[in-house]
Amino acid sequence: MLCHFCMIENKKMIKFLKVLLLFTCSISFGQTAILKVHKVFPNSKENINHIKFIINEQSFGEKDTIIAIKINKNGFDNCCAIIYNDTLNFKTKFQENEVYKVEQGCCCAAFTLTAEKNPHRGTIKFKNQTKRSLGLIIAEANVEKIGSGKTKDIYALESAMCMFKPCSILVTEKEYLSDKYDYKSDNIDYNQLSKEQKKYEIALIWFHFLHGEKVEIFYNEKTKKLDLNLIGYLTEEEFKKVSQ
Repeated sequence: MLCHFCMIENKKMIKFLKVLLLFTCSISFGQTAILKVHKVFPNSKENINHIKFIINEQSFGEKDTIIAIKINKNGFDNCCAIIYNDTLNFKTKFQENEVYKVEQGCCCAAFTLTAEKNPHRGTIKFKNQTKRSLGLIIAEANVEKIGSGKTKDIYALESAMCMFKPCSILVTEKEYLSDKYDYKSDNIDYNQLSKEQKKYEIALIWFHFLHGEKVEIFYNEKTKKLDLNLIGYLTEEEFKKVSQ
């Protein structure tokens, strides 16, 4: 039988642990989002994952499930999708306590990742800080030539069927945009031309839009990489204007 002193101390310890648990849970909840994962490849065998996701070092497969994912409050979230033998690394920005769903994609995407509330594509702002003209290609279809010292804002337009697939951001030398690489249904060896054009690619990064993010990008000539910076979110008025 415990002495009176021990019982008091045990009660204090239990009370302390309860307070600590509540505090820990509140902190954890405030730094998480909910991810609903549906079968990306519905016809595959149940015990085989043809796609694997890693979000901020937390990994999971494609089986129907609901996951609480830890999010990065102070920067972008780092994501990876491993599809068969291919790997796609991309950045995104989850919001606290929001719900997202991963679903089967269409012909141009293996999967889509969508916010359940008010999902929106966003914009890319690029300032050419080099001393030469550069090419900027957003989501493969939005193509711009940007002169030295010039700034361009581009809405990351995407196919309506795959609105919420990761968005490619490619910076190139201006030669990449030459008409000689446009397909013209003739007898030219376009495979060879494609290899030649690829030599003018400078830097590539992937970003996934969820809530109408305004993303600023910089080309770092020393590292030969693109740096991203979140500068805000589109208002409903701004979204209607840029998406028309």
